Amino acid sequence: MSQRLELLSELEQTPEEYIPELLKLIRVFRQIQPNSKNAWNSALDQILEEIEDAEDVADAEVSLQEFGFITLADVKKELKIS
Repeated sequence: MSQRLELLSELEQTPEEYIPELLKLIRVFRQIQPNSKNAWNSALDQILEEIEDAEDVADAEVSLQEFGFITLADVKKELKIS
């Protein structure tokens, strides 16, 4: 099996939620110089930071739904501050 077919096979087995990040990774890889280790590491760091940011947002959204969560606006209103 050719490497291209192997790649397609792996892609077919990849969970749908990973596809956007995988697509970013492939596009970044095409844009950098393959022999530049620093550029590759920088690109990976950027992608990982974006993933971590998305996870932080998802965690914050879950927290907003938790019982007893008080928004900053509500705290300010209660304390009568702007």
